[in-house]
Amino acid sequence: MDMAEKACTSIATYQRIEKGDGTVAFATVCRVLMILDRLESFDSVLSPLEDRVAQP
Repeated sequence: MDMAEKACTSIATYQRIEKGDGTVAFATVCRVLMILDRLESFDSVLSPLEDRVAQP
């Protein structure tokens, strides 16, 4: 699979990302998002303003 190769990961790991497996390494997911030009999709996930757990 071309995308797995571009992301320097295995086909199996890339397929796990596609299925939404939460155990895939964060760096691997970031590489895939960067290749897809979708890295900004983490903005809300990483924003402290959106983190309900960290809210006082």
